[in-house]
Amino acid sequence: MALDLSAPWDHLEVGYDIPAKPGMTESEIQKPALIIDLDAFERNLSRMRQALERTGVRLRAHGKMHKSVDSGLPLVSGHSAIQYLKCSDEHGVLADPNARLQINERLRLIPGHCDPTCNLHDWYVGVREGVVECLWRIDARGKSF
Repeated sequence: MALDLSAPWDHLEVGYDIPAKPGMTESEIQKPALIIDLDAFERNLSRMRQALERTGVRLRAHGKMHKSVDSGLPLVSGHSAIQYLKCSDEHGVLADPNARLQINERLRLIPGHCDPTCNLHDWYVGVREGVVECLWRIDARGKSF
């Protein structure tokens, strides 16, 4: 069933129909969710557009996974001494040489690449400065295996 997004968000239930509503804080987003940092996304699209303009290649007005590259293991944001050593789908191994991390401390990782898991979700949640700004419906939905 398609949702009518032109109507107010009030008829949609967070956690059932959608992972968040515009105006909610990032911590209120129901997980699992695909969260996009809109400032970083727009900055990357702008850089890509500028680079491609110099070559004469045209860029479509949307992001695509096949235009990204694998840039290695994730970085731990705000912790330059902490290194991400190994990862799997469920967990990761960190080196914390100065023993700065606390048990249950929440970390923000900057991914080196993104596995194409968007087909397992219904929505992208666009966040700017910690606040949900928009939702983008994922139409190519469903497992392919």
